[in-house]
Amino acid sequence: MNKQRISFNKTIGVLLLAAGLSLSGCSSSDIPTDFTSLTDGGGGSSSSKESTIVEEGGRATVTNYLMPEAPGEVVLANDVVSIDASRTCDGYFTLTYSGNADKVQVQITYPDGTMYPYPLNLGAPRVFPLTGGDGSYKIDVLEHVSDNMYSLGFSDSVQVSLTDEFRPFLFPNQYVEYTASSPTTAKGKELSDKSAD
Repeated sequence: MNKQRISFNKTIGVLLLAAGLSLSGCSSSDIPTDFTSLTDGGGGSSSSKESTIVEEGGRATVTNYLMPEAPGEVVLANDVVSIDASRTCDGYFTLTYSGNADKVQVQITYPDGTMYPYPLNLGAPRVFPLTGGDGSYKIDVLEHVSDNMYSLGFSDSVQVSLTDEFRPFLFPNQYVEYTASSPTTAKGKELSDKSAD
């Protein structure tokens, strides 16, 4: 029974990913970016890549997958932090840290007042989800000083109006990282094969 329940839960998770494969971006225009650290290494990215749609037995095979963008339309920044908030309507923002701190903490305060701390994986730009629905999100970036002491390196707010309440869960982020070539993406495509929607 437990094995069946675990298998069922995994199937539901992959089906949710497959549902995300068929959704598109915030607007009707695709804006090219150079956000290759979050893609399959193909030299660029788009919020929704498309392959051929094949007709078989009257049902289309959906082959889209969602990848985050950082087009630079809305940027909040100082000398060590750059936040691209251009795609908050999709429920995420990207953050790049260029300071010297050995550890960095990102604290996001949701519209309901709940604060979520995220240790920042240093290096490439990172994606953070905005899963608390519409409203104002406060973003604080804390730089490690010594022991358990941090100083405030950046603070700002973003206003979020989601195109769909489920979109924040359909993009890879710092905690659920995958690319167009990941086995997870391939399995989602396989499970959605011959699905019209």
